[in-house]
Amino acid sequence: MTGPNTPAVGPRIATAGALPAELDRALADRFELVPEADDIEAPVVLIGRIASWTEDDLGKLADRAAGRVIIPALTRRFQPGAQRLAGSVVGGDLGLPWAVQSELVVRGTDADQPSLQDLLAESVDAVRTILGLEVRSVAARTSAPLDAKAGAVTATLIFDHEIGASITVGLIDGPAVGSPDDRIRVLGNEGVLLADLGRPAVLINGGVESRRYGPEALDGLLDQVGAAAAGRPARLPSLDDARAIVRVLAAVRRSISESSVIVLADSTNAP
Repeated sequence: MTGPNTPAVGPRIATAGALPAELDRALADRFELVPEADDIEAPVVLIGRIASWTEDDLGKLADRAAGRVIIPALTRRFQPGAQRLAGSVVGGDLGLPWAVQSELVVRGTDADQPSLQDLLAESVDAVRTILGLEVRSVAARTSAPLDAKAGAVTATLIFDHEIGASITVGLIDGPAVGSPDDRIRVLGNEGVLLADLGRPAVLINGGVESRRYGPEALDGLLDQVGAAAAGRPARLPSLDDARAIVRVLAAVRRSISESSVIVLADSTNAP
C-alpha cells in the first residue's frame, strides 16, 4: 500500500471519476495516481464508474486528454473464465453462438458497494467482449432505481446477427456471505460453455468472507494498464467501449421508463 511518505512505485496514472476502493488501493500499490483535471502529461487516463458518465462527458474528456490512452475501469472482461469464453467464441469451439446468459448477484452492505448500474455496465462489457459484437436493441426492467445499492435489473439485449443476451444483475442488502453469484453461459449450435467466475473460492470466517483462488480480474486490468503506461501493446477496454456501454445504459434507462424495446440509434434496423 502506498502511504503519504512512500515513493510512487510505478508510472503516473491520471484518474477521472470515482474509482471503487478496492481498485483504488490496488492501483496505488503500483502507480502514482493523480486527478485527471490536475495533470495533462500522464500517459494513461483511467475512467471510474463508467455507468455514471454520459456521451457528452466522454467527448469532453477525449478533447482534454487528446493523445493519451483513455481506459474505462472495467474488470469483469478480465476474469479468466470470461477470457476463455471469448477465445472459444473466436475459435469456433461452439459453432455459431446464438445466445448468452449472464448472472451477477452481489451481497453486502459495504459503503463502497457498486450500484445496480455499475454491475450492469460490467456485465454488458463482458458480453460484448465475449461476442465481439455490438448491441442493436434493448429491453429492460428493474425492481429499484439503477443507482440503488439493492434490487435487481434484467436486460434483454439483441446483438448483431440477432444473437440474444439475457443479463441479470442483483444487489442483496445483507451480510456478504460467500462469493458473488457470477456466471456467464454461451450457447452455440455445436455446444454450450459455462464459466463460473466466482469459483473456485476459499471461504473465511465461517463463510462471512471469501477469497477467490487463482488469477483475479483486477490483476488483468492492472497488468494491461501498466503495459499501456509503459508504451507497450495492451488489450484494454477503450474509449469506444466506454461510449458503447454508456449508449446501452441510456437505452436501458429509456426502456425502463417507457416499458418498451429501444433500438439503438446506430443500428441498421433503426428507423
